[in-house]
Amino acid sequence: MNSRIFLLLTHSAAGGLPLGVRVTTSESQNTIAAGLKLLQSILPGDAFYGRGELGPKVVMTDDWKALRQALQNVFPPTTPLLCVLHVLQAMWRWLWDSHHGVPKGDRQWLQDIFKKMVYAMSPEELEASYHQALQDPAVLKHQWYQDHLTAVFAQRRDWAICLRMGLPTWGNNTNNFAQSAMRVLKDSILHRLEAYNVTQLVNFICTRLEAYYIRRLLDVANGRTVKREFKFNSEDELNYTVPSEQGGVYLVNISMGMCTCSAGSNGALCKHQHSVMQAFKLQGGHHLPVTSFKEVLL
Repeated sequence: MNSRIFLLLTHSAAGGLPLGVRVTTSESQNTIAAGLKLLQSILPGDAFYGRGELGPKVVMTDDWKALRQALQNVFPPTTPLLCVLHVLQAMWRWLWDSHHGVPKGDRQWLQDIFKKMVYAMSPEELEASYHQALQDPAVLKHQWYQDHLTAVFAQRRDWAICLRMGLPTWGNNTNNFAQSAMRVLKDSILHRLEAYNVTQLVNFICTRLEAYYIRRLLDVANGRTVKREFKFNSEDELNYTVPSEQGGVYLVNISMGMCTCSAGSNGALCKHQHSVMQAFKLQGGHHLPVTSFKEVLL
């Protein structure tokens, strides 16, 4: 019936967990804001670590103007952030747009220049990378890219990782949890069918969706994510390779809490990530610090 579903998610060791679900009739700013206000009206006083109606301290989205503006209007004290993955993808699409006249041979180099800015380790390094970029021969050849880079740099507080220090992001710089949750909703809850009315849709959200996340949390709490031992290699301090049962290799990135397997690539805690954390005695905000069933039972 032409309905839209919005999931408000939070980070957890089991992946993204829904804090609220909104079913709307459109994607306009006013409609999104109205849904957020309804959610705001039922929040308990101790929601968001005691912030209550003020909402979350940080919210991360893709660069969707209507959604970001609606969130800012309803939760003014919230710090808005952009998903790093979507920011990099947007720059890559801009470079490949034929209307901008960037030759194929320069696209990867220009993308790497911007990527260096995104992952700068300090504000000083970010500023230095930007000014170096403006003097780069490849950048000087493309005035449109210079202008676009300058406009994007003006929004650096939304996407620069070094400017997120002190914010409760728990090491998450992407909103992959949201993409994973929507796939769960479409595949596991709605089974990719569209012949539901609004009443059925709400019923499935309140029953099937909630049951799915209960099972997911119980699996993590009871250590059912690890079923066998793995032999793995350390590529560097953040990346590890884990062989799969089918003969392939999975890449685990500890800083992002991601794995290239089907579960880990969707933002969930997978057996490969857990095995690496156990073997190398690593800790991360993406994982529960559980090393034995005894600790789980306690």
